[in-house]
Amino acid sequence: MADFAFQALSSAGNVVVGTLEGASRAAIVIELERRSLLPIEIVESTGSTRPTEFAITSIFSHQPSAGDVTRVTEDLSALLAAGVTLDRAILIISQTAAKPVIAYLLRDLHRSISRGQSFAEATACHPSAFPANYVKIVQVAEASGTLPETLAVLARERQRNEELRRRISSALAYPGFLAAAAVGVLAFVLAVVIPEFDRALSGSAAAADGAAQTIFLLSRAFRANGTEIAVLAIIVLLAGLWAVRSRPIRERSYEAICRLPGLRRLASDARTVTFCANLGLLIRSDVDISSALRLIRDTMVFDRDRQSIDAVLAEVRQGRRLSDTLETRPLLPAYAVHMLRVGEESGLGPAAMRTAAYYEARLDRGMTRAVAILGPTILLLVSLVIAWIIISVMTALLSMNEMIL
Repeated sequence: MADFAFQALSSAGNVVVGTLEGASRAAIVIELERRSLLPIEIVESTGSTRPTEFAITSIFSHQPSAGDVTRVTEDLSALLAAGVTLDRAILIISQTAAKPVIAYLLRDLHRSISRGQSFAEATACHPSAFPANYVKIVQVAEASGTLPETLAVLARERQRNEELRRRISSALAYPGFLAAAAVGVLAFVLAVVIPEFDRALSGSAAAADGAAQTIFLLSRAFRANGTEIAVLAIIVLLAGLWAVRSRPIRERSYEAICRLPGLRRLASDARTVTFCANLGLLIRSDVDISSALRLIRDTMVFDRDRQSIDAVLAEVRQGRRLSDTLETRPLLPAYAVHMLRVGEESGLGPAAMRTAAYYEARLDRGMTRAVAILGPTILLLVSLVIAWIIISVMTALLSMNEMIL
């Protein structure tokens, strides 16, 4: 449990400031709404006793994956639709769970519900498994009595998002494999192949050739510092594992990558898919627009995007239309804003989902083109480096033969 400082609006329009203890921001939101308060800002107090984010053991900690939670959601929806009570359905799934971590999570949910908590309150105690928008959707569904149908829709949308992430990971895996293979080949050449030529040309004037001498020096340095290089590689690997768990480092790395030529549009399409897919899901689940924007804010990668959504949220609360506020912000492309404007008249939820589907298809095509360019580019660079090494060494050998003759 942690302490959270909050600012909220009362039904009379007054600003209420205070502190509440809870398991997560989502739990605090539920508690404030129960008190008829509209959250403005929720910040974890600096003096809380929450453990630090990084520890060596936390790198390898085993948490339920997004796919595990999606499958639980799908199974729970099917059981509830069949007439099984919520606590009984959770108990059944926990008894048949293949992974111990899922069984433990479900048993904890069952204990919370047995003590009288709602499903939304129970899931809010596990923010690592159930994000804030999941908790909010469940809360609204429980209030409206549509939990089985809502969980089915939520499971389908999570499956679609996971499939998109898998496609992105697959697209990045091929260039990553090529880069790793290139490093391996270069290391093998420097450690095994070049030393043979170095011994053969040792003491000859041909070895003093500029390019050949550079290659031989690199080979000697690589072999002499092999242990240090291996240790450094392990440190870099561990640092990378830590970096992917640090949100500020992830943001800066992602922002730097998105500045590369040709990737800016892909980043814009990915941001549009995230925004519109979450907006459509939340609106279709009867979440009000202010709460939906607040939840979408936490899914954004860049701090500037979160600040843009804060500005949009402030203007929407003042009565402006969502499309009008988005039009003045560099958050979404103009075509996406136009599609949402049309949706405000015919149905914002379905329009947002159509917009997300359109930009998801465009993102898919863009990633395919990027990989088609990046793969051959890496192969070309590796070929050029290997060719430079071969030509330099062979030139030195030919020079030595000429001196012998």
